[in-house]
Amino acid sequence: MAKNWAIAIGINKYRNLQPLQFAKQDAEVMYDFFIKAGFDEHGIFLFTDDSPEIETQSVPIPTNPTYGTIRRFLRAQFEKPLLQTGDNLWFSLLDTVSNMKGETISCFQIAIQGT
Repeated sequence: MAKNWAIAIGINKYRNLQPLQFAKQDAEVMYDFFIKAGFDEHGIFLFTDDSPEIETQSVPIPTNPTYGTIRRFLRAQFEKPLLQTGDNLWFSLLDTVSNMKGETISCFQIAIQGT
């Protein structure tokens, strides 16, 4: 049976940019959406400035959304094939920034289907 997986990332506190106000909240809303849509809670991964660690069989993975922690998570999750035929992976990076013209640029979301 097909399974839905999801990764939601919301970063309010960037190291070299002005902080954002709603990215963390938007990622939490996406997490809740995935729960309400029937995704298995153990297949939804939330990365925000203060989200809880992801429990593993060995050492928990921190979820502060840095390159290092997200890379560690992806390596741990995908060391062995995770997706089976028909599975879906939803990836949401929730962010809102203004470009040089003052225009707002928002989030992106992709879905990957196992084959």
